[in-house]
Amino acid sequence: MFIVGASMMGVAYEFDSRAAAMKVYQGSVGAWLRQRQPFLQLQNRLYVQSLIPPYRYVPFLTDKSPIILNDDDPLLWTEFQSQVYITDLSSVLPPGYFAEQGVSLTFTTDPSNATYAFDVPIATSAHMMLSAFDLGCTIYDNGDASQCINMCEHIKGNWDDAGQTCVSDQAICAMCLKISYQGGKWLPDRKYGGYGCTPSMKWAVATYTTIANTSLPILYAGPLRIRYVDDPYIIAANQTGGTLNFGPTLKEKGMPGLSIFIMGCVVLFLATCASLYLSILHRNSVLHPPSILFSSTTSPERPDYDRDPQPTPASPEAASVALLSPTPFKPSVRAQKTHFLYQDKQGEAILVDESKEQQQQQQ
Repeated sequence: MFIVGASMMGVAYEFDSRAAAMKVYQGSVGAWLRQRQPFLQLQNRLYVQSLIPPYRYVPFLTDKSPIILNDDDPLLWTEFQSQVYITDLSSVLPPGYFAEQGVSLTFTTDPSNATYAFDVPIATSAHMMLSAFDLGCTIYDNGDASQCINMCEHIKGNWDDAGQTCVSDQAICAMCLKISYQGGKWLPDRKYGGYGCTPSMKWAVATYTTIANTSLPILYAGPLRIRYVDDPYIIAANQTGGTLNFGPTLKEKGMPGLSIFIMGCVVLFLATCASLYLSILHRNSVLHPPSILFSSTTSPERPDYDRDPQPTPASPEAASVALLSPTPFKPSVRAQKTHFLYQDKQGEAILVDESKEQQQQQQ
C-alpha cells in the first residue's frame, strides 16, 4: 500500500496532462491574436447559397461572443473574443419531409467569381438503428425488453421487436465548418479528421436531433457557423475531447495518491510497532525462562498444589540444594505421575520424575 500510494503520487505529479493541454490552448490564444487579421477581413464577404428558391446567397453575420470554457481555472480566461461567422439554417435549408439524402452547400467569398466557391456535402437527415448495447439497456433471457423499449421511447424512437433495435430518425439541427487559407483562397479544412468543429461529433459538420414523426415536414432551424481552423475554441475542443474541460487540477489528481500514501504510512507504523513488541517478548522469554514448569502425563485434570514455604537459603550452596529438593510441591492424589523441571547451578534445566525419585529413596 505504501508503494502504491507513492507511485500514484509520482504519476499524478509527473504526467500532468492538464498542464500540457492548458499550455497548448494558451499558445493558440497568442497565435490567434497574431494571425487573426486575414480571417477578420472575411467580414461581410462570406456567403452560403440557399437551397430555397430563388437560391440567393445568404451573407454571414459576425459573432464576437467570447469562448466559454467548462473550466473554473482563471488562468484559462483571456480577454479576447473569438471571431465567428454565423447565419441561420432556416434561411438555407427548405422545410421538407424526412429523406435520407445528402445535399451540397456552396460557400464563397465572392458570389460573382466561381473560383472562390467551395462545396460541402452534408446529410440533412439520418436513419439510426440503435442496439441494446448502444442504449445501455438489457434484454433478458425470457425476451423481456421493457427496459429497452422505455429508453427507446425516451429518445423518441420506435422499438423493433424483430431486429431487437431502436429505430431513431434524426434531422440536422446545427452546423459548424472550419476553414483555412490555402492556395490563395479560403477552403474547408479537414484538420483533426473532418470539416467539423468538435471531436464530440467526430468532427462532422452537422449536428442532428431526433424527430418523433417523419410524416410531418421538418423545419430546419439552428445556427450555421464558420470558424477559423486555429481558433482557440477548436484547439480547446481538440484538447478536451469536446468537453471544454481540461480535467482535474494537479492538486485534485494528487489527493487520491496522498490519501493512500498516508494510510500506508499508518499501517507500516502499526506493523513495525507490533513486530517490535513481539520481538521483545520473544527475547525476554529466551533470556528469562521460567524456573519451574509442571506437566502431568496421566491426570485428566490439572492437579491442585499446596506450596510449602521454603526457608531462605543462607549461601549459594544452600540455594542450589533447596532448588534441587525433590519435593517442592505437594501434588493432590489425582496426579499419579508428575514431572518437575529444575535448574542446576549452571542454569541448565533438569527434568525429574518424582515417582522414580521416591522409588530410589525407598530402596
